[in-house]
Amino acid sequence: LGGVLAAVAVFGTIHGITIAFGATLVGVVDDYPLHLFSHARHAGARPALRRIARTLVVSAATTLIAYAALVVGGSRGLAQLGIFSLAMGIPVLFSAVA
Repeated sequence: LGGVLAAVAVFGTIHGITIAFGATLVGVVDDYPLHLFSHARHAGARPALRRIARTLVVSAATTLIAYAALVVGGSRGLAQLGIFSLAMGIPVLFSAVA
């Protein structure tokens, strides 16, 4: 919902392809808890999170940088996808930090 609101706020409308392709972000961010659960099997959640927190943050940040590049790429459609994905991805970064 945040991605749709951000794209509409910036562009006035949102294309269906932006929503469809933007859903791929779910496929990216669902890996973060899987990594945590995988590491937590051996030592528990808190120690695992301390051990992999930096990796999760760097991973989320590089994903956001890639989507930010779409915003400045010169294509209105890709810019809309970038805004949509950034609005959905920034909370993911903060949840990885929290």
